[in-house]
Amino acid sequence: MFIPLFAEYGEDIYYGSGTNCNRLDVYIPDTSKYPQIFDAAFHPVIVFVYGGSWGSGDKIWYSLLALRLRQMGYVVVVPNYTLYPKAKVDVMLSDIKRTLVWTKRFINKFGGDPNKIYIMGHSAGAHLASLITIRDSIIKSQTMEGRVSSNLNDIDPELELPKVTGLILLSGVYDIGRHYLWETKRGVEEISPMSRVMGDTPETFEMNSPTLLLQSAMKDREVDINKLKKLIPQKMLLIHGDMDETVPIDSTLRFNMVLSDLNIEDLRLRVVNGMDHTDPVVGLMYSPFRNRFTPLLISELGNFMLQDDHELEEY
Repeated sequence: MFIPLFAEYGEDIYYGSGTNCNRLDVYIPDTSKYPQIFDAAFHPVIVFVYGGSWGSGDKIWYSLLALRLRQMGYVVVVPNYTLYPKAKVDVMLSDIKRTLVWTKRFINKFGGDPNKIYIMGHSAGAHLASLITIRDSIIKSQTMEGRVSSNLNDIDPELELPKVTGLILLSGVYDIGRHYLWETKRGVEEISPMSRVMGDTPETFEMNSPTLLLQSAMKDREVDINKLKKLIPQKMLLIHGDMDETVPIDSTLRFNMVLSDLNIEDLRLRVVNGMDHTDPVVGLMYSPFRNRFTPLLISELGNFMLQDDHELEEY
């Protein structure tokens, strides 16, 4: 198996985070292998936000995943973001927003299409990816009176969040309160930093729960629901395994039910039998060991991204 360890990429690029040590890497696809499939000028962009309970992780850990996506023909952006205990959720969202702003401005220099930006997130990363886009859509859909009375604050209001074409959400947490109950049941609520990251109150749990934010917005007279439906990303792929004991599948099922009421053009839910919490990420990584979920994940992602992945060789 060929592993392109020497892929073209930009490394440790500063993207404007409030913490100078936070950088991002960009992986550039080699289109010479499939010139009949990929436009050599611009490629869809995937910004990958890793998980780690909001308190651990590093972009280098996901280089094999980025190499897989690069080989599929995507420009891949993998940022580091500030983690707990150095930061709580608003700072993390700021870093993700600044990553997206940087991507919009500069990704064309790496062969990426600034008008086709997707966010892929796993676990806590899926939470942050969905939260930054949903919060932004709700705030922009509020009336002036609604913005004054709302508890939702725009993150870095001097920066405009770029339009996100689609979300690819893997094994995500979308209801903080419910997940806290699950962590308590497992006896890990004190070990996990989640409650502290999210503010440690029922009110802040709700404010940082994509599922609950959307439910509340759809009942709020100060939110223009038609505008909200237009602003929220119109392509979403939700993948969750039925053997996930870290984040119960109910998290994604409930989130999908709420999203279904927003008439999203392309909303896909994939419940995968036998898949656990880490399988969606491991299955997308290059590895000398065959992962049984790899073909499924490549097929689902390729189809969602509207690329004819059937013409590509197996990796």
